[in-house]
Amino acid sequence: MSINIGSLLSLSLAPVIADKFGYAVTYNLCGAGLIVALLVYFACRGMVKNIGSEPDHKPLRFRNLLLVLLGTVVMIFLCAWLMHNVKIANLMLIVLSIVVTIFFFREAFRLDKPAAIKCSWRLF
Repeated sequence: MSINIGSLLSLSLAPVIADKFGYAVTYNLCGAGLIVALLVYFACRGMVKNIGSEPDHKPLRFRNLLLVLLGTVVMIFLCAWLMHNVKIANLMLIVLSIVVTIFFFREAFRLDKPAAIKCSWRLF
């Protein structure tokens, strides 16, 4: 919940601060907020140590880390390329939106009736 409140406040206050003090002050305040959030996390991480799913408690495999880093680099270059090719980016956005919507409804119809109704309400 604190992440949601923090993002709501930052999205609401950042334009006001930027208008009155400039973008440099706004970015510095956001950076300071991130540092405070990290300090709070490190101070309180014992409270959330045992919370998580089974994979959270397994040791990190180097191969998986390498694949994630490689995928990140590829996506950075893909996004940079798409910024210069807006028509292709819009086409990809449309196609991905259709695919995700079809996937969502396909999975929703596989569920039992009460779960499907609950799932369809989350769409809105």
